[in-house]
Formats: sequence, C-alpha cells, structure tokens
Amino acid sequence: MPEKARSFLELLRDINPADLCPECKVIKTARSRHCSICNQCVERFDHHCPWINNCVGVKNHNAFMLFVAAIWVKIVIHGSLNILSIVNTASYGFAGCQSELCTELCVLDTCNQPVIYVAACVVCMLICIFYFLLSSLLLYTHVKNYLANRTTSERLASARRGRDRTASQSSANTDTSALSSSIMSYSDFEDSKSMLVDNTAELTKVPATEKQSSRKGCCINIWKMSTHTKIVPQERLYKYLADRSVEIDEAELEFSYGADAAK
Repeated sequence: MPEKARSFLELLRDINPADLCPECKVIKTARSRHCSICNQCVERFDHHCPWINNCVGVKNHNAFMLFVAAIWVKIVIHGSLNILSIVNTASYGFAGCQSELCTELCVLDTCNQPVIYVAACVVCMLICIFYFLLSSLLLYTHVKNYLANRTTSERLASARRGRDRTASQSSANTDTSALSSSIMSYSDFEDSKSMLVDNTAELTKVPATEKQSSRKGCCINIWKMSTHTKIVPQERLYKYLADRSVEIDEAELEFSYGADAAK
C-alpha cells in the first residue's frame, strides 16, 4: 500500500519543526543533513566530495572508503616503482628502449637518454610523495571516523559545540544540539520503542548516535557502518514523531494543571 501523501503544513502541525527539513519538506533524522550543493537531504551525511561530484552518505559510504583506500594503494605502488627504477638504473645502468613499441613511441630519442629518464622518475616520485601525504591524511581521517561510527559532519559539529562551551557557559546552555532531530538512524530505530515511555527529554539533549557510538567497540562500529544502510520510511517516521509529540503535549498539560492546583 503506498504511503499517504501529506502536505508540509500537516507535518508542521503534527511534528516539531526541528525534525523537518524546510528545503526538501521531509522528516529528517539525527544523522541526516541537507546538502546545499545537491539540494537534497542525505541520510548519515558525511560530506560532499568534489572528486566524485556527489555526497557521501549511508548508501555509498562503504564504496567511498574503498575508493580512498584504492587511491592510497595506487600512489604507494606507483611511487615504489619509481624508486625501484632509479635504484636499478644506478645499480645496473640504463637499458633504454628494448622493444619495437618503445622505439616507435619515443619522441626525439628521449627514451634512450638516461638523464631524461632519471629526471622523469624523480619528478614522478616527488608528485607521488606529495599526494601520498594528502591521501594518507584523508584515509586516516575517514578510517578514524569509520571506527568510531561517526561522520565528518558529526565530528565537526561536536568540535564546534566544544568550542562554544569553552567560550561561554551560557551559550552551552542554549546549545543548538537541543534543537536537532531526535530521530535516530535505521539501525537504532528498532531499539527506540523502549525510549517512548519516559526518555523523550533525554533524547533531545544530545543526538542519540553521539551517546551510543562512544560505548561501542571498533568491531561493532565497523559492522554498523558497513551493514546498516537502510533508511527509515517517511510514514514510519511520521507515526513515531506524531505519537511522541502527543505524549509530550499531554505531559506538559498535566504539569501545568498541577502547578495551577498548587497555587
């Protein structure tokens, strides 16, 4: 059965605006972000990568990790071959072109010049060293995030909140994380039923993924990041948030009635 279509005004009426994306007009989760370049919300948003001209999210995060690792391995192999060529030339002398194809493609007989050959190998080796440093930093950063079950966006947001708390205690009391979505990722959504009773206030303090990721081991984090790639359907998110908002309203009403009775 297809999901019931609801207007954005209906969502604003039934759901906390902090749980909605005004651009995409959808319900967002704690790990989703709106990409201004792609102009759409991405579940478990990591960052927008200009090299692949796409966002890195829950559906392609594993492929992106393999892509970064493959680039690093390729640079290491290429640089090692250049070093090996220089060592062999210095040890056994320059052999030059030894095949007909090499002779045909050689321009102005430069392939048979040992100085030009060694200079080309040195230039390629320096380029490989430069990109090796950059790719190593990139690979280290993303592997560290992957092992912690965190995204680049979440780590940057945590760093900003830490600086805000250090700068001013008053600003920490009004942290924007309290206004972020209380919906979790699909992997944690199945375990959220027990939180519907009396844990709604705690969920709004810090995104659930931040509290849970610090308690998990590396193996569990890798398993969650690599296998939990489903997205919670919008209809299910709507039912969860609509029911939760009703419970919160009733609790607030009971509290206000009790305060009035005490006067």
